[in-house]
Amino acid sequence: METRIFRDCVSSYIRTDTINFSEDTSVDMVLNQIRRRNISDQIVYFYVVDRLQRLRGVLPLRRLLSASPEQLVGEVMVKNVVTVCSDDSIANTCKVFTKHKYLSLPVIDKEEKFIGVLDVTALTGGDMNPGQKQ
Repeated sequence: METRIFRDCVSSYIRTDTINFSEDTSVDMVLNQIRRRNISDQIVYFYVVDRLQRLRGVLPLRRLLSASPEQLVGEVMVKNVVTVCSDDSIANTCKVFTKHKYLSLPVIDKEEKFIGVLDVTALTGGDMNPGQKQ
């Protein structure tokens, strides 16, 4: 099993249940949608995409809550986002997780369209150190 997982590609392990917004959405509108949809308190990041579904940034909940209601998502989001490609190998992706110490990474396809998120626990079975084998 361990050998197989390192031969698989990222697309086998992504989750697609993300919440996305556009750059021109107001912080107030995002907060209202979160309240209306009763979004889980476990969500830490929202994703910002353009009309072609290309990833433009990441919106951390903490930044969202500290922003002014009139601000636009594009003004608050993190723009330089570390991503992995859907056809990247798991071995290389584990190196990215280890280098940056992230718990999840946005996944894009070859056209840079956002397709989902890869959680480190999907690869490690709950182990938070993907680069270490036991």
